[in-house]
Amino acid sequence: MTGSARCEGFSGEGFSPWRLVRHVLLASLSGFLLGYNLCFIGSTLTSVQRSFQLCYSCAGGTSDAALVECDCPAKQFGVSSVAIGTMAGGMGFGVAADVLGRRRAFLTSDLFFLMGAAAMCLAPPERVGLFFAGRIISGMALSGAGSTASAYIAEIAPPSVRGRLMQVNELAACMGCVAAYVVAAALGDEHWRCTAGIPGALALIQMQGVALALPESGRRLPARSQPERRRGAGIQALEVGLRVLAGLDKQLIELGRHWRPLLLAVGCALAQNFTDANTALYHSRTVMQRAGVHSPLPANIGVGVVKFLGIATTLALVDRVGRRALLIAGTCGVVLSCVGLVAAFAADPEAPTSWLALVVMLALVLSWNVSWAGLMRLVAGELLPQPVRCAGLGVVFFAFWALSFLEEQTFLTPLRPPSPAGTFGLFGCTFCLPETGGRSLEAIAEGAPNAGPSKEGQERLVYEALDEESPAPKHTEPSGSDGDSDGDSSAGGSDSGTTD
Repeated sequence: MTGSARCEGFSGEGFSPWRLVRHVLLASLSGFLLGYNLCFIGSTLTSVQRSFQLCYSCAGGTSDAALVECDCPAKQFGVSSVAIGTMAGGMGFGVAADVLGRRRAFLTSDLFFLMGAAAMCLAPPERVGLFFAGRIISGMALSGAGSTASAYIAEIAPPSVRGRLMQVNELAACMGCVAAYVVAAALGDEHWRCTAGIPGALALIQMQGVALALPESGRRLPARSQPERRRGAGIQALEVGLRVLAGLDKQLIELGRHWRPLLLAVGCALAQNFTDANTALYHSRTVMQRAGVHSPLPANIGVGVVKFLGIATTLALVDRVGRRALLIAGTCGVVLSCVGLVAAFAADPEAPTSWLALVVMLALVLSWNVSWAGLMRLVAGELLPQPVRCAGLGVVFFAFWALSFLEEQTFLTPLRPPSPAGTFGLFGCTFCLPETGGRSLEAIAEGAPNAGPSKEGQERLVYEALDEESPAPKHTEPSGSDGDSDGDSSAGGSDSGTTD
């Protein structure tokens, strides 16, 4: 399918909201894959530990209760190894997406999802290293899919609904997380390899959809001439590699020029990690079992339902009350929930109050999903200017997963009390983070306080570039009409347009 066929109907005049929703949903399949890959390890960690005999021999035997209490670096690496891949993939995919385009980045991340799932499924019991390699490869896919989907949706969405459309990606991640819990419970511990292999099939579906139906972002339409498209695959592959290497220096220079929004975006990533909510989610089964909740399925389903409630709340309020208000409220809830978890375990660590631990854990997940779970990527994508959006998101994901790796590798060793990190995150949201709701990406990049162009102008700005590959008659406004298209340039005088 040619680029002109893919872009048909995406001009500012013929814009169809249903086409926008369709492409947002297709891009959000990356969010589903992200959520599934992050959460399935929490439901299958005990099965993985038993299959590869991690931390053996445990003092209490091989029962689930004994394996939960048996901790070692290898077991924690089974969770945290995905962060190594995300750190490497964040930088590589970010530069590649800015140099080569969003569609190729989607396809490449799907290929990595497929390879990672295959490695985890096929790893024999004596080859735990292959399982770890699959987790690392999946991590590379996670960072590529996360940064590319966030940038793509931010670029095709009109500012008036950008916050809600970005939350569709987070809603898809939530659905992926719940699906991982349900699939793991339905297939059982003995079929954990099938649970790990499902992302590979989903990645194949997205690859087909992206190849056939997803247009390039209007703000990042690669300038490719027809002769370039007719070149051989080998020459194209060589040119792709050279373009990525040539674009690396340019992207580093551009990142240096835009250091201030990059610093704010990285600060959002670090503030989210300081809540430690995502790490607690990965180990939710272990935390619940240590709290006395011996049936993990109801707790996992409860976590999934609460995640949906949090995302639905954000979806309804993000474009009404703004980003900062939700981040501040969510951070307060996370800090109070951490205090509640400490209270649940502090009285008697060997027999904590299970109902209190479960309620507070759900409150923690709710507060996190109302704020940082989806808004970190949204705000970071809005803050970063167009020339370095994907590369900057790669840096953001690198910082996020670097700190996440340290937290995941040490989470089970101590049960840490809350630190001042939540307070610092609250301080950063209140005094450093600008409000980005209802403003065009160009206005945010320029630091302008206004909301940008009108609604019609926003839609034209987002979609007009998608027809650049196919020549079309130039659209002209009839004389004597409202003059929307030239409103900004003709605002200086009333008779400037009568000098024909």
